[in-house]
Amino acid sequence: MKKNILLFLGLIIILAGCGKQKQPELQRFEGETVATLQTPAISIIDESLTSTAEALLGPGETPGFLTSEPTRAPGDDVGTTPTITQASPDQNQITTTEAYPLSSTTPQFTETPPTPLGDPVWVGTWNIWYQNSTGTYTASTMSVQISGDQLTGTSTLNNMDFTFTGEFTNQGKEIEGKWKTSQNVGNFWWQMIYANTFVGSRDDRFGFCGDRMSTNRPDTCRKLPSN
Repeated sequence: MKKNILLFLGLIIILAGCGKQKQPELQRFEGETVATLQTPAISIIDESLTSTAEALLGPGETPGFLTSEPTRAPGDDVGTTPTITQASPDQNQITTTEAYPLSSTTPQFTETPPTPLGDPVWVGTWNIWYQNSTGTYTASTMSVQISGDQLTGTSTLNNMDFTFTGEFTNQGKEIEGKWKTSQNVGNFWWQMIYANTFVGSRDDRFGFCGDRMSTNRPDTCRKLPSN
């Protein structure tokens, strides 16, 4: 019985001793806060540049600063580059060369108009276009000769030899005659509209035209006689 009482009292003493242990106190910094004033880096750079410029210049001189003019906005008709000047007491200037004005003119190309018809000249070699019964044109060349009042032309079309024989009408501006091959015959009519161009037809139906200079078929090839 006494032994149990002693054990109980010992346990109480141990628990009381643990409760009295003090927790570590947090140390609070109570020192004075010192505010430091920092100088911006830009100010340091400016002061450095100013000191360097003043060291290079003589007494009484002021360091100059470079300025640039803005370029022109889009749509301006004159192309320029920025002009750079140096401001200084002696008013010396350094100016870049400006570009030449940009030209907005577009080259114009015009076709040479056909030579006006003077005295008709039929003799020579012609580029001709002969319309077939299918409506397509066969291109070839034709050699023309004149004997007296009669014109004679020869050509090869669709692997066949053609002969054209005609007479002058309307003061030599028109030719009316017959064509023939080894198999067929027909009629033709030509009218010279420019010094180097004639239009016309064959058999009063199909186109037949020629040009002495150009290898391009005339815009208007087929033309029927008025009578």
